[in-house]
Amino acid sequence: MLAKRIIPCLDVRDGKVVKGVKFEGVRDVGDPVALAQAYNEQGADEIVFYDITASYEKRGVILDVVREAAKKIFVPLTVGGGIKSIDDFRETLRAGADKVSINSQAVQNPALIREAADIFGCQCVCVGIDAKKIGDHKWTVFINGARVDMHLDLIDWVKQCEQLGAGEICLNSIDADGTKEGFDLPMLKAVCDAVSIPVIASGGAGKLEDFAEAFQETGCSSTGSVPVPLWRIDRAGCKGRLPEERYLNAMKVFDIVFTVLIPLVLLVAGWMMQFHPPKKQNAWIGYRTTRSMKNAETWRFANTYCGKCWCISGGILLLIAVGCSVGYFFMSMKMQTMVLLGNIVLQMAVLICTIFQTERAIRTQFDETGKRKDTTHD
Repeated sequence: MLAKRIIPCLDVRDGKVVKGVKFEGVRDVGDPVALAQAYNEQGADEIVFYDITASYEKRGVILDVVREAAKKIFVPLTVGGGIKSIDDFRETLRAGADKVSINSQAVQNPALIREAADIFGCQCVCVGIDAKKIGDHKWTVFINGARVDMHLDLIDWVKQCEQLGAGEICLNSIDADGTKEGFDLPMLKAVCDAVSIPVIASGGAGKLEDFAEAFQETGCSSTGSVPVPLWRIDRAGCKGRLPEERYLNAMKVFDIVFTVLIPLVLLVAGWMMQFHPPKKQNAWIGYRTTRSMKNAETWRFANTYCGKCWCISGGILLLIAVGCSVGYFFMSMKMQTMVLLGNIVLQMAVLICTIFQTERAIRTQFDETGKRKDTTHD
């Protein structure tokens, strides 16, 4: 059984992500690379780019967008739109895509599916399908961004795609696209029952319940012989089970606390040890090592010396930590994590160094019995 996945699918036109309802009223909503990076950071399982006007305008693949996105995201990337030949497949995969989706060209040249599958493997070939209802349990296939009705039966077409070697189907309902009223369940169930390859349901999702309803109503999740379909976030909303903004803000607060915690503890403990050294060797706070516990004098010296080191290093580290914490609000989640880990490593290294320096100072000032060395010379 294949794992269920959330796959944001970004429709691209003229280098911008767009959205509309039933392929109409399309408007720009943002930069494709920036949005892909954001969804990657929020936990998306895969990202899909569709250049929705490439076939209609007879343009090539958006390779520049693919290259930039591949540098910044670390989940599988699927790219569709403008794929006309094996060379287009090859160039798209070289640009950084993990899979290539073909829609219009697959209908016009079905042999391309088999040829691509033979050369690159079925796992690289996704067939995108835009379909519309024309009667009871009857759907027809459209191409060129839902502009041209091919009068091709949907069920016959998905069966042919599987036979030709397609690795998965991305099924988009023109009737439900962008409506946020739920998936086209009858069409989805009919396609899932007709093929054994994964099916990506697209078009209509507006809330989490739509995903659960699709699994339950189509019965795919309960049938082991049929792979569970892979779900994506609706084009219009690009939402789903991804973490909300408050979760990301909570993570920033978490990172800030852990960034400043060690320097703050060092600073406070150092100040207490330097200016208010513990009078008893069994005090709850203090510098305890074999050398420092020789006698009261070594104990006071070690605490005062180490406290001074901790005050200085803690203050410097706290300034660095505050600077990094401010930067967290402008960093990606991945960069935040890297900076946090870097800070912790630096802070632990400084802490260890202060301990070694204190031990060295004790050895310089006191002998093995704890008696202060005579450093004067005749």
